[in-house]
Amino acid sequence: MKVQLLTLLFSIAVLVSVGQTADDYHRMGTELLYSGDFEGAQLAFDQAIALDPTHVNAYIDLATVKHAINDLAGAVAELNKALKLAPQAAVAHGNKGVILEKQGLHQDALNALNKAIELDTLDPEVLLSRGYVKSKLADNEGALADFNTSIRLNNQNARAYYLRGLLWAKLNKYQNAIQDFTKAIELAPRSPMAYADRAVALEKVDRFEDALADFDKALQLDPNNYRNYRNRGIAKEKAGLMNEAMQDYSKAIALNPQFAMAYFDRGVAHYRKGDKVAGCKDMSTAAELGFEPAKLSMEDLCDQ
Repeated sequence: MKVQLLTLLFSIAVLVSVGQTADDYHRMGTELLYSGDFEGAQLAFDQAIALDPTHVNAYIDLATVKHAINDLAGAVAELNKALKLAPQAAVAHGNKGVILEKQGLHQDALNALNKAIELDTLDPEVLLSRGYVKSKLADNEGALADFNTSIRLNNQNARAYYLRGLLWAKLNKYQNAIQDFTKAIELAPRSPMAYADRAVALEKVDRFEDALADFDKALQLDPNNYRNYRNRGIAKEKAGLMNEAMQDYSKAIALNPQFAMAYFDRGVAHYRKGDKVAGCKDMSTAAELGFEPAKLSMEDLCDQ
């Protein structure tokens, strides 16, 4: 990385010596951004802005760099500078909406995304982002409409089917969810999330064998996902595989010793197997970690 930075500084020095323009630095920054060299890209965009403080695209792309390194406040600040110069820049409004959502500012995000769509009604990615924000704000009908339109504009986007699948699952329409997760998997077969969420939907309709196969695939792709071990344990328990379920709960706990729900699930499983001592011990740990259902269960099942 140090060698790359020295190379970049040398390149910038060469450009300065031959009188290159802000556009030259912006072009260099774009190339570095796409190659994943965020530090180098930021230096190049900063130089472009120093030469031309009205370079709107440099601010927008600098915001992308800051977003990538999780400087969300910094990214919003750069987009605000771009929008001050170009209030009709749809991409800046759209990018700002995405970042505001990550900051948990859902209504502000919706406002920014509405403005982006007002300026460019046919951007499937912005429609997808707005649908996601609407789902966070419990506007399920509006979210579904945006997801449908986004898919109509681009029916090859795996994320669009995945997000619509999550919405169907939220609405307890599990067959629709399964169909969308399946399409997402067809388009992006290396995505563990689509397998995991399809597994949950399959478990909800009592297709335990298929659900377990999907959980296995999700864990093959993402072997350290403790939540998927817990969810597979639930499916195994419903399928009557109690010992295997308890092994999955234990694996989830090993990966995340603060995972209260897995302690609770394992505690309930111990209790059902007749081991009250082990069951109440796990429930007690879950309660200490702040899981309220564990506290209630202990009152009913364990001697205080």
